[in-house]
Amino acid sequence: MELMKRIEDKFGAKSRKTARGSEMHVSDLTGCPLKPYCRIVGLEREFTKGAIGVMVFGIVAEDILGWTFEREMLQYQSRIPLLKGEENIFGHIDIYEDYKFPLEVKASRKRVFKSKDIPHYWVEQLMSYMAMQGATLGWIIMFNVFSTVIMAFQTQMTADDIIGWLVTLTQRASRIKDAVKKGDPLLLEPNAQEYNWCPYKKVCPRKLPCGDKYRELEAEKRKAKAKKKKKST
Repeated sequence: MELMKRIEDKFGAKSRKTARGSEMHVSDLTGCPLKPYCRIVGLEREFTKGAIGVMVFGIVAEDILGWTFEREMLQYQSRIPLLKGEENIFGHIDIYEDYKFPLEVKASRKRVFKSKDIPHYWVEQLMSYMAMQGATLGWIIMFNVFSTVIMAFQTQMTADDIIGWLVTLTQRASRIKDAVKKGDPLLLEPNAQEYNWCPYKKVCPRKLPCGDKYRELEAEKRKAKAKKKKKST
């Protein structure tokens, strides 16, 4: 437990270094909005063995791929150029290849072999970095920790896509800050797909509806899996 706490303090805190106070980070705006709400109002995160293990795999995958690029391209700080101070939105691009193409590195146990199977928040993270840098091309690089397969998925954005996504990010940030200011978490809709790994699931003010929805989604998955299995036999 002491070793896990050290890992969380060093690497978990490091990954949130631009998300202090009411400042917004890309990860705040592409995941469940209740997470940044809980962080800003001062609720305590809980780290688990599973969450630490996933974080370690992610760090290792990112570092291994990073060794093949120049140091200056790694953890490249990004933001929205037109915004200032705490109104800005910050992020760190895993790898900014040739200072032209953002690469978002993921280590996962998910069986992702087609673009339609990529978790939407992975794509939104990459889109955020692309929009901040005005890049029309970017890649998600995925290491599957069980099959050891490395996959690369390209994402493209037009100029209109970039403008539209910057607007979306600022609107999401405004909604979270408004909910914090009013002290009303009901203004934010929890993302039940993140419930199982959420570090705030025991203290989040919307944990009950989120947990109920998560169990509902899991039940639907089991039914779909059973139906597929029955059909194949």
